[in-house]
Amino acid sequence: MIGAVSSALTKQYSHVSAEQMIKIERTAKDFEAMFATEMMRPIFDTVPVNSLFGGGNAENIARSFLLQEYGKSIASTGSLGIAPMVKEAMLRLQEANNNRAIGENNDRTA
Repeated sequence: MIGAVSSALTKQYSHVSAEQMIKIERTAKDFEAMFATEMMRPIFDTVPVNSLFGGGNAENIARSFLLQEYGKSIASTGSLGIAPMVKEAMLRLQEANNNRAIGENNDRTA
């Protein structure tokens, strides 16, 4: 289903170059990963640190990296469905900016 949506968006926004589309898709996926990471952070904040492994600043850093990887893993499944929505919003904004720029150019030349 997500592939069909992505394909439809690619056709709808054919003015976007392949390179731009890759950047937009990557940014949308990164946003979904960051969102998943931040949604899990409060859960991990409630888990007490085990003194057997030392705790301290090093464990906080390790937890942060672990959460980022969990977020990336969740985003890679596409199960949240955030990336396609972010991608579509980015494409709409880019199209609106392009249309505005074209309108301004037409106003100057008229």
